Amino acid sequence: MPALFSGLRVGATLAVIGVVVGEMVGGNIGLGYLLVFGEGAANTAMVFVSIFLLTLIGILAYVAVIVLERRVLHY
Repeated sequence: MPALFSGLRVGATLAVIGVVVGEMVGGNIGLGYLLVFGEGAANTAMVFVSIFLLTLIGILAYVAVIVLERRVLHY
């Protein structure tokens, strides 16, 4: 079980990266698209808000896996 949760911790953060790259390449909605759109429009505030929100989502996904791990593994 510890190895499974280690993989889930890594996978949770990489999933956020994968979704953002997918939105940047071929999406027309989402934070990845907002990041590219803000960059093209020279809107620095939009870019920084997008980066902040993506960071927050990644941290929340990581913490959710840690909380689940502590709940499942009692030792």
